[in-house]
Amino acid sequence: MTGIESFIYPAFMGLFSVIGYFLRETMSDMKKTKERLLDLRLEVNSNKSELEVLKNDHQNKYENMVEKFDELKEVMRDLSREIKTLTLEFKKKD
Repeated sequence: MTGIESFIYPAFMGLFSVIGYFLRETMSDMKKTKERLLDLRLEVNSNKSELEVLKNDHQNKYENMVEKFDELKEVMRDLSREIKTLTLEFKKKD
């Protein structure tokens, strides 16, 4: 080896070592990011399922309440009619 080759060869080896180190760190970070992304996707899917269950539960409860209020209105109408009827009968007896 000549004088310049003995300087260039170790310099390039050092340069490639530094580049290799940063590439390895970058790939490691990318792998961690990918794993985190997969974890987040699973979490999002789980949250979507839970949200869907809550929406369905809310809708069922709302429909049930509407039915109960409709029944209550009907009972109130019947009760009102009955009260009117009884009031008229009571007045006739007087």
